Amino acid sequence: MKKRLYIHIGRPKVGSSALQQFLFENRVALKKRGVLYPEVAMHQNASHKLSLVFQPHNPDYRIVKGLKAKDLYRDLVIEAEKTGAKKIVVSSEHFFLTDPKLLPVDLLSEFDVKVICYVRRQDDVMISSYFQEVKMGVVDNGGDIYEYAANPLRLSLLDYKPVLDSWAKQFKRENIIVRVFEDIPSTSTIFEDFMGVIDEPVEGLKFPAHRINASPTRDIFEFIRKIDLYSNSNYRRWPLWASLRRVAEDLDNNESYDAKSIFPNAIRNKILQQFEQSNSDVAREYLGRESGKLFSVENISDTEIEYPGDTLERFVAISTGVFALQQRQIFQMQKRLDALEGKDADTSAESTPITLFSRVKRRLKHEWLKVRGF
Repeated sequence: MKKRLYIHIGRPKVGSSALQQFLFENRVALKKRGVLYPEVAMHQNASHKLSLVFQPHNPDYRIVKGLKAKDLYRDLVIEAEKTGAKKIVVSSEHFFLTDPKLLPVDLLSEFDVKVICYVRRQDDVMISSYFQEVKMGVVDNGGDIYEYAANPLRLSLLDYKPVLDSWAKQFKRENIIVRVFEDIPSTSTIFEDFMGVIDEPVEGLKFPAHRINASPTRDIFEFIRKIDLYSNSNYRRWPLWASLRRVAEDLDNNESYDAKSIFPNAIRNKILQQFEQSNSDVAREYLGRESGKLFSVENISDTEIEYPGDTLERFVAISTGVFALQQRQIFQMQKRLDALEGKDADTSAESTPITLFSRVKRRLKHEWLKVRGF
C-alpha cells in the first residue's frame, strides 16, 4: 500500500504561516504517530525548498540555488522510507505559484498524492496582502488604496480556478481538497481543520500561543503609519509590528477597529464581482455545491463602519502595552541567562536592554573561549 503524501499549496495569506508553525512545533509528536513533516524539504519551518526549486525568478530562490529538483524529491522519498511514516505532509504557499507539471512525477508515483488548498474571499486576501507588503516596505504606507487594489498582477493571483485546474490536471480532480477558510467554525482553528483533513486527532499537540502573522487592528496600523511618517531613523519595522499585534490582542476591540475599513466597501465589492463566475465554478467543481456559492458573503453592505479615530486613551493603552511586553521579554531573557550562569533570578536594576545585552555578550564570549580551549 502506498504512503499518502499531502501537499499543502496555500494559498498565501490564508493561514499558511500559522499552519506551518503548528506542524513544525509538533513534528516530533507527529512523527511518533507515523506522520512525517520532512526535514529534507525544510527552510525555516516550511517545505519551501520543494516549491522554490521550480521558481528561479523568486527572490527566495537563493536558498535552493545549485540544488536539483530530482535530488530533493528523491531525498523526500528516502526520508519517508527511513522513518516508516504512513503519511507525509509538506507545506509551502510557494506551491500556489508553481506549475505542477514541473514536479518529478516518477518520484511522486511512490505516493498516493492529495493536494490541499485553502481559499479565502478575495477582498480579504487583498487587504491582508496589503498589510503584509506595508510591513515589508514593499508598498508605501500612505499609498493610494484604489491604485493598489486595481493592480492587474495582484488581481490575477486571486483567481483560484486556474491554479486548482492545473493541479487537478496533474493529480486528478478527486485528489484536490479545497477548504474554505471562512467555513472553519469560530470555535475551531485552522490547525484542527487541517488535522481533520489528514484524518489525525489533535489531542496531545501544541497550539501556538499567539496568532501568527495576523493582520493588525486599524489603530495599530495607523500607529505604524505615524511612526513611518515622523521617524527619521531606519527602525526595524518587523519586531515593532509583531509587538503591536500582540498588544492589540489584549485591547478592547470591536468592528470599528477592524483594519478592513481602510479599504472602502465599494473597492471590496468590485474585487468580489470580478471573480463571481470563477468562484461559482470552484464551488461546483471542487466542493460539489450545486448553488455555486463559494463564500457565504458575496456582496458587502454599502454602509461603511466609521473608524473612531486615534484617541489619547487608545494611544496610551497601546504604548503601555508595548512597554509592558518589552519588560516581560527582558525578564524572560534574564531568567534564561541567570539559569545559564547558575544564578538566582535577579529582577533589580539589571533589567534593562543595555545591561542585558552586555551580559549576553559576556556569556557568548565565555562560551566561545571554552570551545576554543582557553
